[in-house]
Amino acid sequence: SSGINAEYGGAMSNSPMSVPFGLQVFKDITLHSYWMTRWTKKHARTELEDEMFGRIAEFYQSGELTPTPYKENSFHDFAEALDNAYKVKQLFVVDKTLSDPRSFGE
Repeated sequence: SSGINAEYGGAMSNSPMSVPFGLQVFKDITLHSYWMTRWTKKHARTELEDEMFGRIAEFYQSGELTPTPYKENSFHDFAEALDNAYKVKQLFVVDKTLSDPRSFGE
């Protein structure tokens, strides 16, 4: 019943992370946080960075890590994308926009 929680991203929301003190003491839970930008600057083009990306690739290949579902959109469909933003991640894709007949008034 011990564990480690590595936190990333919570600081970006400016929302404090709430963890009951009892979990840290009686369940031996350890909290760690990191700033990915700092880590990347420190480890860019090193063996450690190569190892990290290799492990991430293994997680994808094994199915332990899966990509977030998303919908590709033309910039012309921004209103629909905004309407659906809370349902699924929305990506605006330049190629989709350029292949859209509305881009050239056709």
